[in-house]
Amino acid sequence: MLSRFHVLKGNKSHTYKVNQVRKKPIPPPKWDESTTRRISSERDLDAVKTKYLKLSKEELVNRLIAVEQYLAENQKRWKANQFEQFQ
Repeated sequence: MLSRFHVLKGNKSHTYKVNQVRKKPIPPPKWDESTTRRISSERDLDAVKTKYLKLSKEELVNRLIAVEQYLAENQKRWKANQFEQFQ
């Protein structure tokens, strides 16, 4: 007779599956000027690493996309500003 462990070994438990279904999508955080002002170059990097390690993969991806969008918009503004200065 197989034990319960052997039966469930290859399958996810019912509770795990239910919890996966219950997870709601996380909206991407808004990355703006005020966010960058709060970031200090002298912050505790170990605390920052710990904070990011606690985030889910989806949260990290959303945050990375928001930061990339912010950088792209700022680069576009900077280029427009440089172009206007040379005219």
